[in-house]
Amino acid sequence: MANADGSSLRPRLVVKDAAAAIEYWTQVFGAEEIERYTGDGGAIVHAELAIGDSRIAVKDEDSTDRAPTSLGGTSVLLMLAVDDVDALGERAWCRRAEPSAFRSRTPRRAAAAVASAIRSVTSG
Repeated sequence: MANADGSSLRPRLVVKDAAAAIEYWTQVFGAEEIERYTGDGGAIVHAELAIGDSRIAVKDEDSTDRAPTSLGGTSVLLMLAVDDVDALGERAWCRRAEPSAFRSRTPRRAAAAVASAIRSVTSG
């Protein structure tokens, strides 16, 4: 969703196998693929996904943009708020995500955290 001035921030993730990542995110997170552009050899140079009211972009690794697996890890952690974290966790674990407390690494090694609201807390 864009701000009143039309600006918005959308993460662009670089992975080794963007097609597999898109398939995984579609199955586990209910992502909807909005658009996909491929380059020579079929590499994904840009794909946009909608997850709830958020959008992310993803592309295949190339010589300029490196995937976390090529860099030895990632400094990015995406947080996804859902109504039923247990159901989402079950879908993720069935598709080989590696659980670690409330975080997981998808088969493409992108770090993700999932949360559900338990109650609203206000300061007083």
